[in-house]
Amino acid sequence: MKIRNEYQIALFKNAVVQCSGYVALVDAKTGREYDLKDNSVLTEALARLVLDYDEALELFVTRREDVGIMIELMDCLSREEKDILSKKAS
Repeated sequence: MKIRNEYQIALFKNAVVQCSGYVALVDAKTGREYDLKDNSVLTEALARLVLDYDEALELFVTRREDVGIMIELMDCLSREEKDILSKKAS
């Protein structure tokens, strides 16, 4: 998952707020876990996510209904990424 601009950060934060269960980013390399429901940790996690060039961060949720929220987020980010790339190509 790539986060590239403030709009995408806002989408990500909104999706986290909508989730009713535990939401975390986990660094696959170090095992560091970022609890996204903790605002101070969320800020650090978002900075890390923006700089995650090798895509080592994995998203985890604990409630089944939260999976749908995050899939919707990823779909929205993917559509926006395609729009950005098509604008660059033209």
